[in-house]
Amino acid sequence: LSETKDPRRVQPHLKKCFEGIATLEFTEDLDITHIKSSQGESILLDTVISTADARGQVEKWLLQLETIMKSSIRKICAEGLESYPQHKRTEWIQSWPGQVVLAVTQKYWTANMHTALQAGPEAMSKYSEQCTNDIQDVVALVRGKLSKQTRTTLSALVVMDVHSRDVLATLCKEGCKNDTEFSWLAQLRYYFEDGEVITRMINSTLPYGYEYLGN
Repeated sequence: LSETKDPRRVQPHLKKCFEGIATLEFTEDLDITHIKSSQGESILLDTVISTADARGQVEKWLLQLETIMKSSIRKICAEGLESYPQHKRTEWIQSWPGQVVLAVTQKYWTANMHTALQAGPEAMSKYSEQCTNDIQDVVALVRGKLSKQTRTTLSALVVMDVHSRDVLATLCKEGCKNDTEFSWLAQLRYYFEDGEVITRMINSTLPYGYEYLGN
């Protein structure tokens, strides 16, 4: 933090402040435009951060970075949610940051589960088949030629998808008939309400933090 003249020299210590951020992308004027993960994933900030305006106060632009990081992830999540239904799943998951892929797919899994639970056992069984097909599609992608960062994202997605499919299978086996039963409410569920991602489990509701997690 004492290296106030050159903000780029703070970069080796960034992960002590922000676990998901490995490096920052600077312009020639030392404005910050992107954050990058250790895997090379790059996120465009929705507001350019001027380190010059901080007048050497490193803590000032680091606080700006925290705020803008969260607003940027929130913006990208909202865009990803809107884009998801408009594209083939295997194409969509390769086009968005890993954190967005995991959050958005969980939101749509939650919504589809509510629909299937309300429709009955036949719909539950049909959605289970769809989940299995989705897993097989992602596994096929992982076996192909991918960039390192995309492979990392898809590997995490496979784990999430398998867990989601197993939760669905358990609910079917237990004879869960609607979305008010405890066995469903006890699951971690993602929703998008009033422009915000929120998570629920039983009677607890927590807002999504939007801290960049990298990929």
